[in-house]
Amino acid sequence: MKSQSACLTEYLNNHFYTRSQLLTRAKLEESSFERLQANKIMPAASYRLKTAIALDSFFGRHHLEEESQYYAKGYVSWLQYLSGLEAGQGREHEIQATVFADFSTRYQTRLATLATQGFHLPIMDNKAHLHVLLLSEWQHFLSGTYGLCTRSGLPEDIAAKELALVMIKTIVGEGLERDVAALTPGLSKQLKQVVDLLDQVSSAFAPHEVKLSSRELYINRVRLKYRLS
Repeated sequence: MKSQSACLTEYLNNHFYTRSQLLTRAKLEESSFERLQANKIMPAASYRLKTAIALDSFFGRHHLEEESQYYAKGYVSWLQYLSGLEAGQGREHEIQATVFADFSTRYQTRLATLATQGFHLPIMDNKAHLHVLLLSEWQHFLSGTYGLCTRSGLPEDIAAKELALVMIKTIVGEGLERDVAALTPGLSKQLKQVVDLLDQVSSAFAPHEVKLSSRELYINRVRLKYRLS
């Protein structure tokens, strides 16, 4: 039986890239990566795994401490995008504005595509609401939160996750308080489609996080309570 630490390490290694792996795949130097993060256009690590080792031998006790940073695999393409952008522009504030604008465009394009597929909320058409939402989403993106809770960490998955969560809460309530019998066949079908969408873009979450995650409440529990096949 695997230990908890072994399960966690396996999850991280299967679903994320370490910092060195990310830079190798993106063909980027460490100094360039640090500059992108300092300029607040590259997300922080989603996980930081710190390990402490104490070794006893004939020569005495030896201590080692290490930290590994883990990033969403989708950030390879994000780094490649940023590298190309930096090569064509010079001023820091101009690059920041451009990157946020591109993030917002990709987010809204995904919302528009989902709307044509039947996933739509009128509030998303409210420009003032959407602007405030995008500013908030951008900060969560930069903090590494969405690298943790979406499969790619990219604007498209972020938009789909936010929309799906709001739609699910609209149908059944934040605490899943709506009674099963109150769901019409049409609403039940829509709920299944939205939960499936959330499932597609949400991460699996680390073993110790699952029970407290949005996956547990809005995918696992919703499917169980509302008998979604």
